Amino acid sequence: MHLKASQITRSALIGGLLALCFLAVDLFLLREPDPEKQKMLPVYPVVGLAGAVGGVLYTFFNRINLKNTRVSILTNFFSVLLYIFLVLLGFVMGMDLSW
Repeated sequence: MHLKASQITRSALIGGLLALCFLAVDLFLLREPDPEKQKMLPVYPVVGLAGAVGGVLYTFFNRINLKNTRVSILTNFFSVLLYIFLVLLGFVMGMDLSW
């Protein structure tokens, strides 16, 4: 169950990029353009950081070797929920810090 630094870095990059893609969809497709958003953009890297942490935690939980398939499925499910929670927490922190 040893993880290499390259695996951890890869999962952090994938998690962070996925969170930033969610952010881009939120900013550019779901909302109307607003000139006041320019002041909020420097704070949004919090979302990428939360996604990176979520990606690393997902990798750690996914590497657990479980014999029982039900427990393995539940672990994977809760890892995805943890990732979504951390990304949403990053969104909230990014919105809150911008005021």
